Parts: sequence; C-alpha cells; structure tokens
Amino acid sequence: MAAPERLTELDVVNSCLEEIHEAPIQTLVGQTSVLVAVAQRVYNEVTRSVLLKGWNFNTDKEVTLSPDGSNNILQGVDFLKADPCDVSLPYVWRGGKLWDYEENTDVFTDTVDFDIVRALDFTDIPPYAQEYIKARTVRVFYGRSVGKGTNDYKVLTYDEAEALAEMRRGDVQSSDKTLLRNSRGGASRVMNRRI
Repeated sequence: MAAPERLTELDVVNSCLEEIHEAPIQTLVGQTSVLVAVAQRVYNEVTRSVLLKGWNFNTDKEVTLSPDGSNNILQGVDFLKADPCDVSLPYVWRGGKLWDYEENTDVFTDTVDFDIVRALDFTDIPPYAQEYIKARTVRVFYGRSVGKGTNDYKVLTYDEAEALAEMRRGDVQSSDKTLLRNSRGGASRVMNRRI
C-alpha cells in the first residue's frame, strides 16, 4: 500500500474554495482570483502563526551558533524565534544579528547555544500539523468571506478544535519518542522506579 500523499498549499486553498462552493483550481501559478489571493494570504498567516508557537517538529534545542568572520552571530533566515538556552544572557536579535544589550555590541568572541523555532515548508511538516493548518485556514477564510454567524462556521470551529487536539497528541507522541531516545537510560529509570 502506497503512503498517502501529503497536503500541499494548493490542497488547502482548494479546501477554502470548496467550503464556499467555488470550483477548485488546478494550480496557484498565475491566479488572478481575489478569493484565491485571500485564501493564500490566510494560509500564510495561519502557517506562520502555528509554526511560531514552537512545536517538537520545528524546534531545535541547544544549537550552538558561532561568530562569523566579523565576530557577529547571524540570525538564520528560517528562524522564527531563537532564544539563548541560558536565559540570564542579555541578548536579543537586532537587524539579523545577535545583540548584547548590556554591553551595547553585536561583537562576540564565543559561541552561544540557542533553542531555535524554525519556519518549515508546508510539505516538510508532519501530517497532523498540516491537517490543523488546513482546518484553521478554512475556518478563518470562511469567517472572512461568508461570516461567523452561520452553522457552517460553527462546524468549522469544531473541526479546527479536533484538528488541534490531534496536533497536540501527535506533537506529544513525537516528543515522548525523542525523550526516550535521548534519555540515556532515564526512561528505564523512570519506568522501573519503586513507588
């Protein structure tokens, strides 16, 4: 049995269109429809908002960043958030570079460890996250296009809540697997402890 195809942006846009009884489109390239443009804008807003929360699948823990040739630590183009692991460090991002606001400088001689939340391409995120983004995009699009006072909107709100619950379950399950793999015997200590 072949694996099911992953969702694409086109699938999400077509779900939006179908919800308001518009015909699906074959491609996003060269579209001039206002409805397609609104659906794409909502999709981009929702995707960014969801990924910005920092899930197990798009968060890298304890990533070491090094100064470049100019002694600057640069923010990656795919960083949505990057926080120093040591929360006492007086660092913020400014103009794409790490900034020490106590010393008023962007010059660093040592590496710094970060927890990084990354923007990912839609096709690179897990299916449970894709489904949630689709459900939320359709609900927001419908609310903006038709209105929020309909029974259909209430159903879409329920569908979104179910998809969010599935996403949280999927993220916890993948987090548990990561914890078990990285615990170096910690999981067996927890499971075999005496109560």
